[in-house]
Amino acid sequence: MTFWETFYNLCESHGTKPNAVAKKLGFSTAVCTLWKNGSIPSGERLLLIANYFNVSTDYLLGNTQHVDDDLKFALFNGADGITDEMFEEVKAFAEFVRNREETKRKG
Repeated sequence: MTFWETFYNLCESHGTKPNAVAKKLGFSTAVCTLWKNGSIPSGERLLLIANYFNVSTDYLLGNTQHVDDDLKFALFNGADGITDEMFEEVKAFAEFVRNREETKRKG
């Protein structure tokens, strides 16, 4: 998968558009066209994008196949013995917290 495809998919999964993310991060929206045409962001921009989506730069560049692998490593500080079931429980709790906060905001 190309950088653009990964970036675009992350935008969609977060309910936003590439130009909106670029603008939010302080980039010209013209960079999206460059990325769509095969360019790859500079290291600094790549890091900003990775932090925005809470993924690794390796994931953005296609060097890891699953965002869950990076997230699992980050959440558990690389600890061995983390089962998929443990990870799913953490993700379910995160979803619960997100939903609770959305409910609070809605009032």
